[in-house]
Amino acid sequence: MSQINVTTIRNRTGGPPSLDQGVVVGAAATFSSTVSIAGTGNVTIAGDLVFSTAGKGVCLGVTSNTDANTLDDYEEGTFTPALDTVSSASTVDYSITNGAQTGRYTKIGDTVHYNLNLHCTVSAWGSGTWKITGLPFSCWSGINNAPVQSAKMWWKDAGGTTVYKLNDDDFQWQYWWNQSQLFAAITADGGSYRPTTLTNLQYIDITVMGTYFVN
Repeated sequence: MSQINVTTIRNRTGGPPSLDQGVVVGAAATFSSTVSIAGTGNVTIAGDLVFSTAGKGVCLGVTSNTDANTLDDYEEGTFTPALDTVSSASTVDYSITNGAQTGRYTKIGDTVHYNLNLHCTVSAWGSGTWKITGLPFSCWSGINNAPVQSAKMWWKDAGGTTVYKLNDDDFQWQYWWNQSQLFAAITADGGSYRPTTLTNLQYIDITVMGTYFVN
């Protein structure tokens, strides 16, 4: 036989009664067509679970409220990456081709998973180290010169033929602490890199996929 123990039911103006001390369910109970508790303890909710106070979360794998086991943030969204140089006196002059200036991310707790794509028509390469701006969140302060997990770059001539391609082995986009940007580096000599030595170039494709921590 089901049993519900209620300490206090308090009337509330403009809404249904509220429970001051909670509800103890002995076996199973159905509060409405949208919320039910099975005798096994499983709770079924037809709608979303919404907290009345910001900063709250769900404690996973524990029987007490432990910060390390609390999932208190989840977010999905888009962002707009852009190509630039570290030097404020110089910029990369480009236009977006085929609308490819896109970024998507999913943030779970303090971890951000993302991917971005840039397809550009470049008329001036600028000077100094390249960077990609517009990441959705600033990187964790403990990240410094850490490479992204996967990145590809293709430079093409006016006819669309690939002239030069860089992979993870010889080129890196790197995170910089407390920044929402990626910085370019060539792994062959550890120095900064930009394609000023390449001629007859018009297009560049950049694809990056990675994961990083936030503060």
